[in-house]
Parts: sequence; structure tokens; C-alpha cells
Amino acid sequence: ETFYELKKLAFAHDIACDPSHMWGILSPHQGNIYKAFLAISDSVLPPKKLKNAQIKAAKYLSFKVKGGIATTIEAGQHVFTQWLPNSGYKIGEICAFERFSSDPSLKSYEKLEREIFIPVEPV
Repeated sequence: ETFYELKKLAFAHDIACDPSHMWGILSPHQGNIYKAFLAISDSVLPPKKLKNAQIKAAKYLSFKVKGGIATTIEAGQHVFTQWLPNSGYKIGEICAFERFSSDPSLKSYEKLEREIFIPVEPV
């Protein structure tokens, strides 16, 4: 529902709303708060009703997943237990991001392919 409302606001304010620009951001350090975001150009001013945030440039590990929360957690566990320990990297910032393959306001979460981005930094 949040993505639907975000899309509605974007259209009402003449902001292009390409589904590939819709992101979810999980902030575990804030009690696992999940926020819906729409990527826009720096030249576009969002309406005051919407908060503006910026994803800072960094190195990210990424993987694609499709399925429910349990599948996503399982994929993440595999990355953390199998890839990360021998990679020379550690988790960087706390926030993780996901980008959707299609419009999250039109499909259930389980049916969306998502690319997960987790910030990393050298050990």
C-alpha cells in the first residue's frame, strides 16, 4: 500500500514514477523500519509532504532474490555465512536497500524479483 500511495503522490506532482526507481530501505538499527522510496533526479524537488533522503556512494554487495520474507532471509544468511567471511569485506552501514524488477504496488512481495544491496567495506 505504501508504494501505491508513493506512486500516487509522484504522479500528482508530475514526478516520473518508473518501477525500476522504486526502492525499499530496511533500517534494522531503527527497529527494522521499512521505508518505500522513489529515486528521482537531483534536479527534481519532491513535494514537502515527502521526506528527501540520499543513498551515499559506497561499495555494495548485491544479490537477486524472488520469494517471501523467509526466502529473502535465507538468501541473506547464505551471503553472510558463506560469501562474507572469505571476501575480505565486512558489513558497512546498517541500512540495506532493495530495488524491484517491477512495480511493487501491483504485485505481491513474494512475486517480485528484488536486487538486495548491502554496504560493505574492507576488513
